[in-house]
Amino acid sequence: MLIECPECHQQISDEAVSCPHCGKVMKAQPSPSQEFFDTWRNQPEVKKIRKAQGCYNVGMLILTIIIVLVGLLLFIFSAP
Repeated sequence: MLIECPECHQQISDEAVSCPHCGKVMKAQPSPSQEFFDTWRNQPEVKKIRKAQGCYNVGMLILTIIIVLVGLLLFIFSAP
C-alpha cells in the first residue's frame, strides 16, 4: 500500500523505514541487539533467574535491616 510522505509528499510504501526521496524517517527500527535482548529476556529460563534474583534482593534487604536493628539495640543498651 502506498502512503504520502509528510515531508516531500511523494508516494512511498507504507513499510518503508524512510522516504527514498527526501530521507525522512518514517518509523524507527529496533537495533538488532535490542531485538536479541527482547527475545533473550522473554525466555522461560531467564524469567526464572530474574525472579530468583528478585527474591535474593528482598532477602538481603531484610537481613540488612535486621543487622542494623540489632546493632542499634546493642548500642542503646550497652551505653552506661
